[in-house]
Amino acid sequence: MVHLQSFNEKLRGMLPIKQAEKEYYKQFSVFLSRYEETKNKKSGKIGELAHISLISGEGQDNLKAKLEAINSQFVNPFIYISNWIKQEQYTLEALMSCIAYMQSLESRKAKTIRDIKDIEDDI
Repeated sequence: MVHLQSFNEKLRGMLPIKQAEKEYYKQFSVFLSRYEETKNKKSGKIGELAHISLISGEGQDNLKAKLEAINSQFVNPFIYISNWIKQEQYTLEALMSCIAYMQSLESRKAKTIRDIKDIEDDI
């Protein structure tokens, strides 16, 4: 149980980092698009490499489309791991509670029998 708790604490530090990574893909795509637009405006598409566009272009093969696809398809895997750990912790807590209850049954049964005998003696 202690190991699961310590592992969960470490995961809590990783969750926001992975969420930020998704945002960074989006910001990087926007940055590159603005860079290419600025480059094209300044150069006026003059020069031997002016026809090359790394970010934008036709079809889904351009870098911008790929970065946007990564951003939309990205799922933080640490969320699933964190939820699994929580589930395991709840399961272990329930199991420990059941074991404690089962261990207390004998003493509760003996106390109830004593109470019944005391009541019968009083009657």
